[in-house]
Amino acid sequence: MLVPTSFRPYVPLVGITGGFTARHYVKLLTDSYYLEIIGRTLALGLIVTGSTLAIGYPVAFFLARTRSRWRNWLTILVVFPLLLNLVVRTFGWIALLAQNGLVNQALQALGVVDGPVKLLFNFAGLLIGLTHIFLPFMVLVLIGAIQNIPRDVEDAARVLGASWGSAFWRVTLPLSAPGILSGSILVFVLTIVASQTLVSGQGQTGQAPAGPPPTPRASAPIELTGNWVSIVTEDWRWRMVPPPKGDYASVPITPEAKRIAEQNQPHASVEP
Repeated sequence: MLVPTSFRPYVPLVGITGGFTARHYVKLLTDSYYLEIIGRTLALGLIVTGSTLAIGYPVAFFLARTRSRWRNWLTILVVFPLLLNLVVRTFGWIALLAQNGLVNQALQALGVVDGPVKLLFNFAGLLIGLTHIFLPFMVLVLIGAIQNIPRDVEDAARVLGASWGSAFWRVTLPLSAPGILSGSILVFVLTIVASQTLVSGQGQTGQAPAGPPPTPRASAPIELTGNWVSIVTEDWRWRMVPPPKGDYASVPITPEAKRIAEQNQPHASVEP
């Protein structure tokens, strides 16, 4: 249903109309604004995937190989963030990463920085939040992949004279490649389609944007202006708050929009 709708024209103040057009896709591939957002989205997905892999592989390897009686409890501890409400996790990171939060207080106490470091509403907070959210997915996938590797293969490499590091790089890591690929794909996809939360934006709800109302766009831009992906059209964002009174209180109506509006509502009068 969405695919056919994306090929239909959009008229400001009227909505989606009949006909066929591909200009939305042409604009998506030629407009620097959209290209920048798409590139930022893909880069974010790759960085989060790499960070979760770097942190999650040692954790998964330990949980898959340990014989400790605490193994099940440690696995539950890894999965525990998924059991928390999204709002609880978000406010937890806000308390940690705020300018007067625990992280900044610790950095200043250790003398690493002279003043508070901005860790919220920027790429740093975005990266930390997404890594924390999707790390359990990577760990769970890797645990299953590492457990399927026979220990006899690793022991055979050690018997043949390979060091622990050599056995890991030449035997364990290549055999766990399917799990690495599966976990990376899962985290990458989840990252680029993540929803916007409180960590993502400055929170300007209720304030009308300064300047004239932006030109409505038919295709919704993917706007990564914070922690998660926010898919909104510019005219929707403008309609969420009342427009200021003055020169920009009314939006110019094109002749085409006026004609279509009068056809849909014959008794209505549309003034430009």
